[in-house]
Amino acid sequence: MKLLLPVCFLLSFSTVAQSQSATGPATTKGACSPANTGNANTFVIHCGIDKAQGVELIAIMNKILANQLNPFEVMAKSDEILRNMHPPRRLSGTQKSEIAACLRKKPGRFSIGSIANNSEAYSYAQDWREVFISGGWEIEHKDIPIQIFMIGGGMWSGMHMSIHDASPTQGQMALANGSPEQNLDQCLDGRNDIAGGARIIPYKDKPTGSVAIQISDQPQQ
Repeated sequence: MKLLLPVCFLLSFSTVAQSQSATGPATTKGACSPANTGNANTFVIHCGIDKAQGVELIAIMNKILANQLNPFEVMAKSDEILRNMHPPRRLSGTQKSEIAACLRKKPGRFSIGSIANNSEAYSYAQDWREVFISGGWEIEHKDIPIQIFMIGGGMWSGMHMSIHDASPTQGQMALANGSPEQNLDQCLDGRNDIAGGARIIPYKDKPTGSVAIQISDQPQQ
């Protein structure tokens, strides 16, 4: 059996509104969150963007202050703009063909779902559904192409794949030799071209030969 150490891609994202009149230190949390220092209206932006995009964002913020626009509405629109700076997750034709050919070596059963009210996640789920069906896997919910789910409690982003944990030892995780889930792990192992990556999560009470795929919001880093 192969020991499996799942990798989790963590995301922190938040925004701050226009500061009060008192000047204070410019602090920020998360990617692409602007921090207003106060009366000087200077912004510090911690973000994975280039210089030109940073200049453009600062110009937008200056216009907000000059026109006394509603900061909450503007920040909501800013969040939307920042999300659109990340291209949507999709699988290319080559990726689909390669992964499907590998999955065909040991087909199993699968279910797939997309988080509610997210067209980008739904389209990405459609890509993965196509891959697994092309790989000879049987879909468990034939009447619903893509299931829809909502997250209660702590929010997470990216893609989760839940599979069977065959380890007999508490605190360790392993995949059954020759199982469809072990082949899936081998098919994805080492691929760095999957947008946002994936987290494989083993469960002891999940039957072998089955994988449950859930696609949530796009990671912003």
